[in-house]
Amino acid sequence: MDENRAFLSEFAGKGVDISAIEQMRFLCDFSTHSNAEAFVKEAGELATKAGVSPISVEIDEDDCDLPFLSINTFGMSADAEKISELEAGLTAISQKFDQGRVSWEFADPANPIQQSGET
Repeated sequence: MDENRAFLSEFAGKGVDISAIEQMRFLCDFSTHSNAEAFVKEAGELATKAGVSPISVEIDEDDCDLPFLSINTFGMSADAEKISELEAGLTAISQKFDQGRVSWEFADPANPIQQSGET
């Protein structure tokens, strides 16, 4: 949680209005489309249990090491504790489906550029 708090403080120090953030995206790469789909299903269930509203899900082909990228968008504020809780839960789920690294990002409300944190 301290790392996420530091990321958010850094963004705030650069002028990002953290209090205006209403959506966070969590990303994870997978080796197969079916693994990404299985992750997405469980990620939505986890978010609902955590009191976070799932907004959208995309599975895109990725240019990184693994070919499929799951992008899960949740309605939530940029709260370090909630980000860390969801990130830990998503990481545990992703490890069941051949991955483990989960990153997060958000659009700066004053500037559509994505800001991201990776733990």
